[in-house]
Amino acid sequence: MPLPFLAWAAIAAVGGMGAVGHAVAREDQEEAERIARRAKRTYEDAKSSLMSAAKKAEGQLESLGRSKKEVYDRSMKRFMNSYERIQDIPDKNFPGMDELRNFKITPSDMIQLREVGSIFDAALAAGAGAAAGFAALAANGSFYAVGSALMADNIGGALTGIGRALSATPLAVIAAPVMFFSALSASMKADENKEKARTMLAEAESKAEKMKTDETFCRAVGERAEMFRGLLEKLDVMFAPCVGRLENMVCRKAGYNPYNKISGYELSSSELALCAVTAGIAKAVKSVLEVPILSGSNTIHPRVDGTITKVSGSLPALMDSFERL
Repeated sequence: MPLPFLAWAAIAAVGGMGAVGHAVAREDQEEAERIARRAKRTYEDAKSSLMSAAKKAEGQLESLGRSKKEVYDRSMKRFMNSYERIQDIPDKNFPGMDELRNFKITPSDMIQLREVGSIFDAALAAGAGAAAGFAALAANGSFYAVGSALMADNIGGALTGIGRALSATPLAVIAAPVMFFSALSASMKADENKEKARTMLAEAESKAEKMKTDETFCRAVGERAEMFRGLLEKLDVMFAPCVGRLENMVCRKAGYNPYNKISGYELSSSELALCAVTAGIAKAVKSVLEVPILSGSNTIHPRVDGTITKVSGSLPALMDSFERL
């Protein structure tokens, strides 16, 4: 028996609603997938940028660590060995001496310099002279502060606290529903997926902001490391030749036996000037050698910027005194 007209009309209407519902659901699902892809891209771009900044900062710290070790071994050890053979150096005025008053080296400075050397030597004897070790030397003042390389998957390592534990919940791809039992359920499922995608995007953006903060810190660390390395290079341009002249002067007067001493009162004015200038530069070098870049987990050491300002400000006076010799 043929179905009544109204029955056929009802079936047609339901079918039409189903088609519309599936179209709406498909659009919602496509939007959900677009949002999910945007969330994943936001997170991955921020992570990639942070990893790049952290790797660069580690390289800058490594360069500073190597420079510290080289200057200490090449110039500072020789300075200490010669300067400690001179006893009772008189505090005598000469041209340029006023500028060196703030860089007068003391017996306690010499003790501290020996301690710095002990840290360096003990670390190398322990086999910690790898790239991460030099980075840790610059960052924390000793090779022992950090043992692993920086670029681990969770961005831990030599830069303590930078990007640590940034492992976010994985951004899973939202799977498209295979089939819909009705237009209504399909629409609800798509809405649900769209809401999940929006939540994912909000989480990705939040973590990206945190990674941007860590990236800024990485760049700040790297900039300070470069400043310190630049200061060391400028200082050693003066320090190394002064140390060579000091060695020659001491050996000429006291011989090559390291236990033989000379009195500062036996020195001429020009020799006393050499002692004062070399010691003044040594004090400035010490300031750079002993200050770590990092303090605690993720802050710049409070003495870093002050040391940069003080030593940078002293460079013209030190250079002037050096050129007077």
